[in-house]
Amino acid sequence: NDGLAFPFVYAAIFWVTLGPVTEWALRWAAWELAGKALVGALVGTAVGWLLAKVAFRGPTPSLRMAETGEPLMALAAVLLSYGVAEVAQGYGFLAVFACAMTLRSAERGHDYHAHMHQIVERLERLLTLIVLLHHAVIPYTYYGHTDPTSFFGFDMIVLATDSFFMAMFFFLSGLFVPSSLARKGSWKFLSDRLLRIGLPFVL
Repeated sequence: NDGLAFPFVYAAIFWVTLGPVTEWALRWAAWELAGKALVGALVGTAVGWLLAKVAFRGPTPSLRMAETGEPLMALAAVLLSYGVAEVAQGYGFLAVFACAMTLRSAERGHDYHAHMHQIVERLERLLTLIVLLHHAVIPYTYYGHTDPTSFFGFDMIVLATDSFFMAMFFFLSGLFVPSSLARKGSWKFLSDRLLRIGLPFVL
């Protein structure tokens, strides 16, 4: 839902700042809705392909991280794809998702993916706890400010966690897409996603 929301957040901002829809609708549809999504997808795919090439077929053993089972490549993938996409004015979350899908699709029979899966499961649990902490302290921050009591330390927690946890969740979801596609098939997978994500988004 966060990935789908960005274009419509921009639409609301344009509506407030630029006036009638006819003044900005074409620009919004061409760039905010389609262009930035395309940039994010292309950047993520390119970064995922490059990291997979280095990890599985790098010119030196030190670069072939798949052989050593180095799980920190996931963190490198998130930071690199998100950062490059944002610099290119694309949607970073979509770039991270595309990067994970591309990375997971490379050398699908390699043992490294099974090792990565174990790390990802632990990381998902940790991120879930971070999300709970993040939302628990938001009311007591300067920006949340839904409670008269605030604490500056909570602002630091929110700034720190908000800088990475959603991008990591996009990466994790992208890792599981290729296996879901292989198991369900394209039509079943897309219909399930449309029902579970598209319908709540419209409502």
